[in-house]
Amino acid sequence: MPPETARPESAGGANRPGLGDFRGQRKSGSSLIQNPNRAQAQRRLRRQRLVEQVHCLGARVVFELLDEIDRHDGLGDDLDRRLARYAGLGVDILRALGPDRFPPVPPPRLVEDGQ
Repeated sequence: MPPETARPESAGGANRPGLGDFRGQRKSGSSLIQNPNRAQAQRRLRRQRLVEQVHCLGARVVFELLDEIDRHDGLGDDLDRRLARYAGLGVDILRALGPDRFPPVPPPRLVEDGQ
């Protein structure tokens, strides 16, 4: 190996993989690790769409979901306080201002090779 790409030898004399092995990957623009901000945004978007689907099933299904989460995670009083706070929101004001709906799903974008 040329000296600039040679790996240091370990105590046993064998070459070990190291961070230098990913040098070419940085140049190619690929990554082994997904951007955590992008992953979080995708998770939130997926959660929004699932909430829309559950909400359409009605109040009973929403109650069963929250009750199951409470039984599993033991949220108890905290969950009840949060429910009371949300239940106290003014429905007419929310509908007028629009925060009672998620933003529309953006149309898919065509990504061409090399971009």
